[in-house]
Amino acid sequence: MRASTAANYCFISGGGTRRLLFCMISLFVLIFVNLYGAYSALAESIPNPGDQWVFGSDSPVALSNPGSESWPAISRNLAVWEDTRPDSQGHSYSRVYYKDLTLPNSPEQGLFEGHGQNMPDISGNLVVWEQAEYDSSWAYVFRIHFMYLGNGCPGAPSCDQILPISNNNGYGNSPDPKVSGSRIVWTSTVPGNGGIHIYDLASGSDSIVASSPFSDEQPAISGDWVTWVENKYSTPQTNDLFLKNVVTGETRQITNDGSYLWQATPSISGSKLVWADTGNTQNNPGERLYDIDARVESMISPGDVGAPKIDGNIVVWPANTQVKMKDLSTGITQQVSNSTASYVNRPAVS
Repeated sequence: MRASTAANYCFISGGGTRRLLFCMISLFVLIFVNLYGAYSALAESIPNPGDQWVFGSDSPVALSNPGSESWPAISRNLAVWEDTRPDSQGHSYSRVYYKDLTLPNSPEQGLFEGHGQNMPDISGNLVVWEQAEYDSSWAYVFRIHFMYLGNGCPGAPSCDQILPISNNNGYGNSPDPKVSGSRIVWTSTVPGNGGIHIYDLASGSDSIVASSPFSDEQPAISGDWVTWVENKYSTPQTNDLFLKNVVTGETRQITNDGSYLWQATPSISGSKLVWADTGNTQNNPGERLYDIDARVESMISPGDVGAPKIDGNIVVWPANTQVKMKDLSTGITQQVSNSTASYVNRPAVS
């Protein structure tokens, strides 16, 4: 491993089939890393802040991008992210871009012109995101949009579709959508219909996963399992993590610490759930794991409390200016970045 010596350095590694994405805040750059073998990394220069690289093929995706990238998500060979590069009218609104990583010489593309496109997620070729817009009465709302990539999409106006029941009123009421297969989950703040919702595009059915008198937020989904954070703004204030099987109806409270400790950014893959936990004197802070089948909780990385992501047995998380990874099957933890960025946030892995 060769360390970088300037702020315009990022990292590459070659080969393999599993990919990692992360954003380095000081560079406004989206990084794609192919993880393989010993997860080695080499430093390579990036000519301009905002440039993107596909790691593994060692080839630049875009060499001239004045915008910033954030909120990456990846599903096998398809990557999506939030991007503020100017549109055809010169406006630097946030838009969702995507890239097929099997086509390193093809340009990344925006899904369509528009603004206020945020927090994308992807499963297979299905992309979901939240979009800020005005309804017919000029009330400001967040709506959940979705698009199936391929078969001419993006490209036609009909490619962009809106989830019919996803209006959240007002600034700050982010639905934070997540997708697994044909199911989309999100946080609803619509009066009388709040909580964690799930919509199955295959059946056209909507149901409520959780609807407590408190604040249910930060949902995540994998197959039949949905997880979320419940904030109780009461006395005493509490913050806990919940899990529900949407087929059987089984619900579990994963944490119950009795005080307002920060359990956040859950991510789930198959039978494994990870999250960031600030901890207390009995429960040290760190990235934590819950095995759904074994009903066992354990520590992944003491002291780190960034937003983790999991895919199979691979967990990645930000640790200040670097990205770390743990293979749960071997127990080996590796640093998979070697940057001089001021902050690294929200890695994604597939």
